[in-house]
Amino acid sequence: MKRLLTHFVLALLLVVGFSSGAAAAGSAIAEAMNDLRWGMSEHEVTFYLSHRIKALYEVKMKKASAMEKGRLEQEARSRFQDIKNSRVEFDGRRTRWDSGLIAYEFTHNNDESMLVASDDNSTNFYFFINNSLWKWFKTYDRDAFRGKNFNQVSTALEKKFGRGFRKQAESIPGAGMRPVVEWRDRNTRLRAVDQTGEHGRICLVFEDSSIIGQLSSLRANPDKRLAKLRAAPAKKKVDEADSDQAYETVSSKDNGETADTKSRKSVFAHEARSETDEEYEARRQRVLDQRAEAQRKKHEREMAAKRAKALEGLKDLEDNDPLSGL
Repeated sequence: MKRLLTHFVLALLLVVGFSSGAAAAGSAIAEAMNDLRWGMSEHEVTFYLSHRIKALYEVKMKKASAMEKGRLEQEARSRFQDIKNSRVEFDGRRTRWDSGLIAYEFTHNNDESMLVASDDNSTNFYFFINNSLWKWFKTYDRDAFRGKNFNQVSTALEKKFGRGFRKQAESIPGAGMRPVVEWRDRNTRLRAVDQTGEHGRICLVFEDSSIIGQLSSLRANPDKRLAKLRAAPAKKKVDEADSDQAYETVSSKDNGETADTKSRKSVFAHEARSETDEEYEARRQRVLDQRAEAQRKKHEREMAAKRAKALEGLKDLEDNDPLSGL
């Protein structure tokens, strides 16, 4: 009897651990992921999302009339069916996602797939490799933040996740630099990405840290789309002394000022030069490109120094997991 009770308690603990998932880690990032956990199968994520929909509509139906309840039930079934129908396997055949916002978040012919689910203010993309969840890409319409720009939104996010690492980055070489704020915990890398300029959206990207380091081996088959992207002519670099000075991206959308007024103040406020609008814009872009390149080089140096320090600290350790003692 005592043995049976012991087995029951152990089984219960396993179930609780299974359902609490990423939140068991106790970090703000894990809490934001709710019951999602890395390694879930497509079936498990579909099951998780169906329960989220059910819980949402149960709340709505408590306040609804009898006639309204019927409509809400149909709406809930429709949303669940949309999730099942959204599944796409990136097997080399052209998909609607091969261009646009998430085009470079996946590759073809590497056993990758995706599910899509929408809610009231965002669209959620769940990415799988070998049927294991490794990325959650959540994209908000800019209206969801009541007109706040990326800097304001990322500052607000720092109140929840702590101080982030701010940089200019690109998810795939050649895809284009974007303002990014990054956070990490033991299991997850979280990025807030500014896509307001091209797509009018702000994105949160949760990724499994253990998979990030394996992507080059997991994605053994080259993606033709990425090969073309990398082969595109690079922007001409200006031979200028490297600078570590931080800068703010100039954006006329941030506060309603005209592009001419704000860009002149942010980039060339100390000059009084007569030139056409076209000449000014070309010169302004050159300066911004130089600054972006300088910041990229600074980030590469910092990352190299961190890697060297980490390797130095692991000299006397047999355990090949540098995070195992944390």
